Amino acid sequence: MSATQFSRSDDDRIPSSIVNEISIQLPKVEIFESLSYPIKYGATHVAAAYCGFKSPPRAHRGDWQHGWSPKHFQFDPSMLVGHPTLNPSHHYWLARGDEEIYFRSQGYKNVKAIGLPILYLASNKLVRRPKSLLVMPAHSLDYTTLKSGFKEYVETIASIRSKFSEVVICVHPACWRNGYWVDAFKKRGFKVIKGAFIEDRNALDRMSRLFSTFEYVTTNGLGSHIAYAAYFGAKVSIFGCYLEYRSQDFINDPLYREKPYLLDPTIRANSERVMREHYPELFCHPMQAKQRLEWGHLQLGSDNKVTPDEMRYLFGWTMPSRVAYKLRDGTPKRVKHWAKLLIRPEYRRIEKELQRLSKMPRYTLGYTNVLGKRFEFRDAVSFVQQYHEIFEQQIFRFPAADECPLIIDTTVNAGLSAVYFKRLYSDSRIIGFEPDPDTYKVLTKNCQTFNLLDVEVFSKAIGASSTVVKLQRGGSTPDECDEDFDVPALRLKEFLYAKVDLLKLEIKGSKTEVLRDCDSVLQNVNNVVVFYRSSPREPQAIDVVTRILKDAGFRLHIYGEPKSRHPFLWRKVGWGTDMELKIFAFRE
Repeated sequence: MSATQFSRSDDDRIPSSIVNEISIQLPKVEIFESLSYPIKYGATHVAAAYCGFKSPPRAHRGDWQHGWSPKHFQFDPSMLVGHPTLNPSHHYWLARGDEEIYFRSQGYKNVKAIGLPILYLASNKLVRRPKSLLVMPAHSLDYTTLKSGFKEYVETIASIRSKFSEVVICVHPACWRNGYWVDAFKKRGFKVIKGAFIEDRNALDRMSRLFSTFEYVTTNGLGSHIAYAAYFGAKVSIFGCYLEYRSQDFINDPLYREKPYLLDPTIRANSERVMREHYPELFCHPMQAKQRLEWGHLQLGSDNKVTPDEMRYLFGWTMPSRVAYKLRDGTPKRVKHWAKLLIRPEYRRIEKELQRLSKMPRYTLGYTNVLGKRFEFRDAVSFVQQYHEIFEQQIFRFPAADECPLIIDTTVNAGLSAVYFKRLYSDSRIIGFEPDPDTYKVLTKNCQTFNLLDVEVFSKAIGASSTVVKLQRGGSTPDECDEDFDVPALRLKEFLYAKVDLLKLEIKGSKTEVLRDCDSVLQNVNNVVVFYRSSPREPQAIDVVTRILKDAGFRLHIYGEPKSRHPFLWRKVGWGTDMELKIFAFRE
């Protein structure tokens, strides 16, 4: 871990009584370069000081909501914590009770409202300057943009300047780097200072001191500074030309690149019309703004603030948790495994069950409760392998274009992938194929047990045409003969005329004609995963598969498992195959 201290720039030392005073009061900016700490405006360091540590013992467990989220933003959990991908088994620390209730309604169990990080700062004893105004324009980030029109807002602030004893402009560092606001305000003679760096360990302390110094705070757009300023006793207003965001402003935002369907509702939620509906009292002349301490405390979740002992427990900063964390880095996997067995009951339960399944004879009917409910299978060894890949490795995790992605799975087996997709996207629609009649019976039971809605499964194979195909069911041992059986097939191409978010496709040997047949409609598919297996008895066609995918505009990532130690001497991957690849095709 290393930290770099930055001295205040000349822009922060503009000759003005209030700016000079603030310059002395504000803490130094300390940018932490370590990637092991989820800093987020110094939240981890604020929590460490509150818990009595000189520095964070380690990165705290879970994700802590770092900024204010109005209640009307509860249309997707990602909006509250700022992450595009969330894990239902992960820990999330939220601000308010209504946010905890919302998360739980979306299937997240390890959540708790503990208030926002800024609540845990040590109190300051600053004197508020009468009739002083802090102006905080709506800000961008390093990967977002703002439209032009800064001059109009600057002129609006200039027109009310005489009403206040002192007016200071606080601009977000990203806007400073992007060239927004600063020059326009400086040309009108305003004093401009920098706001909070997301990488600065002292960012929240910096904001608390600013909000405790000025009597009035005004802005022209939605942001955490509204609730923060109210909490610290400043009189907050939204005034002047409201900054409306545009879709193109967020084209490089990681959240909306992975979840583009959230962009339009986010822009609506940020709009002036919606904000006036929910917070009409904030829209006023800055001089008419009132102190809203109770509202500020409510928005930040003050009533949910935990004790230092409780925080140490929640964040995994107790002595047993810290020992376990140290075992994770630079420790052999076997040692880590035993440590998890000792301290994690759920991990111990799952591992014990997986060991039991691994010892079962192949192709024997059975069931397991690893997923929380009774899940039936026809081959325990295959189940264990699929569980590791699908639920632990999460090889099928993909970004969806909306909340209801269409997934086509050409080999559903007993339904493990269907359960995973439904947990990943609860409103997804799944079309699946399972040609083995015995496996199909098990599949339908599992779909009923797990209440998988909008899942349509065909007891048929896929093909290049609607016909009857001959499939093989492998024997229990290499010495046993494969069992051939006829099964009707549906033409896969007929299912690809609609937009498909993920196509999961298994191809063995010369059956690449299925993919060839779909060549002209692959532009409708966003992501493809191909399980390719070649047989020593048939010509290899991996070149055909990759060419079709590349011609359809996909970029590929390919790996084989397990790796052959001596490929020139021995290449057997599985019964009847000499090569097994996983091909992930995606659009950039």
